Amino acid sequence: MLRFIVCASLSTLVCTSACDLGGDTEALSKRIDELEAASNKHDKALATVAESDKAREDMKARLEAADTARAKSEETIVSLEKSLTELQGRITQLETAVADATAAAGKEPPSTDTDPSEIPEVVGIPECDEYLFKYRRCIEAKMPEASKSAVMDALDKSVEAWKTVAEGPGRSALAETCKTASEAAKRATEAMGCTW
Repeated sequence: MLRFIVCASLSTLVCTSACDLGGDTEALSKRIDELEAASNKHDKALATVAESDKAREDMKARLEAADTARAKSEETIVSLEKSLTELQGRITQLETAVADATAAAGKEPPSTDTDPSEIPEVVGIPECDEYLFKYRRCIEAKMPEASKSAVMDALDKSVEAWKTVAEGPGRSALAETCKTASEAAKRATEAMGCTW
């Protein structure tokens, strides 16, 4: 009987141990699942960090490209401003030459009645187009043939430079330049007999 009791006790102990082991297995399995979930979260976080690093590098490259483009734009603006200054100097020289030639020719001034729709688009800026129209009209009417060709050639070169400026960031400054040139030409050509 003692043997039976020992066997029964031993059996109960083995069964209890097996049940306890089964409970530990469930706990271990649950812990493994938690660790795998944490590992997945960690992997996702690492992927997010890698994406952020890539985005930061892309943004850095874009900023460097923007800085380079800005520097080139600033160089272009400086170059255009220099071109405008040179053009203003040429305009003054042309106006003086026209005034001298017209005064020497003693011609009558051309008509000042101009319909704005008659003014052709040359540069694409109304102030410049009007200036060119009236200035050419004055040159053609007042300047001697011997001087006319050289003055018109110089004016044509100015027009080409203005067209280039009109296509870029100096467009608004060019309108003001043409207004100034028009006022100066008006004064200069009055001596030749041109009226604006």
